[in-house]
Amino acid sequence: MTELKNELIRASAGTGKTHSLVQRYLWLLEHGAEPERIAAMTFTRKAAGEFFERILQELATRSMKAGGGLPLTLLRKVVRRMDSCAWARSTASLPR
Repeated sequence: MTELKNELIRASAGTGKTHSLVQRYLWLLEHGAEPERIAAMTFTRKAAGEFFERILQELATRSMKAGGGLPLTLLRKVVRRMDSCAWARSTASLPR
C-alpha cells in the first residue's frame, strides 16, 4: 500500500468534514489498510459515533449495490473490529 501523509480537516460546522473523513477511511480500507491502523480523532464521543455510523451505513449501501463483494467483506471486518472495542460499541450502532 502507498504510504499516505497525515491529513488535517479543519472547517466550520456543516462543511462536510465528516463526509470527507468517512470517504478517506473507506478509501484506505479499500486499498488494504487494516481498520486498527487508521486513526481518526474527533472532539466528542457523539462525533465519533456519527463517524462510525456513517462508515457502517456507507459500507452497507455499497454492499447492497454491489451484491456483496468487497464492500460486504469490509463491512464485516469493521464490525468485528468495533465489537472488540468497548468505546465503539457505546458510541455507534449498526444501521437498521
